[in-house]
Amino acid sequence: FFIISGFVITRSLRSSRGILHFSMKRLDRLLLPMLVLSTLTFLLLSGPLRTAAFPMQWADLLPSWTFTTPALWTWLASDVTYVDGVYWSLFVEIQFYAIIALLWFVTGPANAVRLFSAIAIIGPFAARALGYEHLGLLPYAPLFACGAIYSLIFDQRAKATEYLLLLILIPASFVDPIQLSPVVTIPRALTTFHGLFL
Repeated sequence: FFIISGFVITRSLRSSRGILHFSMKRLDRLLLPMLVLSTLTFLLLSGPLRTAAFPMQWADLLPSWTFTTPALWTWLASDVTYVDGVYWSLFVEIQFYAIIALLWFVTGPANAVRLFSAIAIIGPFAARALGYEHLGLLPYAPLFACGAIYSLIFDQRAKATEYLLLLILIPASFVDPIQLSPVVTIPRALTTFHGLFL
């Protein structure tokens, strides 16, 4: 998923007139569906489909609606979480959008992908040194960076530097983002995704 996002967002940036235009395109795609679907899920799971397996509280809507980590909302409720567990990935996505867009419009497209790739290479190590739980993007950054470079390759804009970065990033993408150890359960899936893009 994050490899595909790196690929698609790089292409979206190329067609954006500026950081505000890019941000509005992202919000148009994400905000209304998130508001509607997370509210609907909340209403169903706190009403007619209520179960002990999915306890709901109103504070759970806030990290879902704002694409932020539940840790920011623990002052409202100590056990705040996402309305749907898969929403954690959108917190990671939003961080990627912000960093790559800033790099893209400040340093230029080629430098943005290179700089983000450098961040991605040190990301898993920084996540381990600083503590994983609040870092969001860093453990997954190699996947986004691979996707961004695949986009440059696809558009025939990649130079030798991007291929060299890819040689470093592909092994880095096989690091388990939670345990920060080699992935043993999903190497075939990652190999397949990398193979599709190459």
